Amino acid sequence: MRFGWRAASSVWMRSMQIGPPHSSNAIALTDVRAAKIDPDAMLRLIYSEGDTCDLFLTHLIKLNAKLTADLAHHLLYSSEIRLARALLID
Repeated sequence: MRFGWRAASSVWMRSMQIGPPHSSNAIALTDVRAAKIDPDAMLRLIYSEGDTCDLFLTHLIKLNAKLTADLAHHLLYSSEIRLARALLID
């Protein structure tokens, strides 16, 4: 399933770049290889490969569902109940 959202997705990807880049430190527990992906290259890949487009959109939909559930949980339950659930469930 391919979508022709060139203008919309381009605006969306650029809107995600809010403010200056963030800097943080992390310690890897296993060997890690990281690479910076140019936004224009990512858009070309998404438009040229249908499977990549499907995977990326599926990832975004799942991420959105998780963020929505987390926000609803945060708004509906007190911090004490959230802590108790986190300790009991995880």
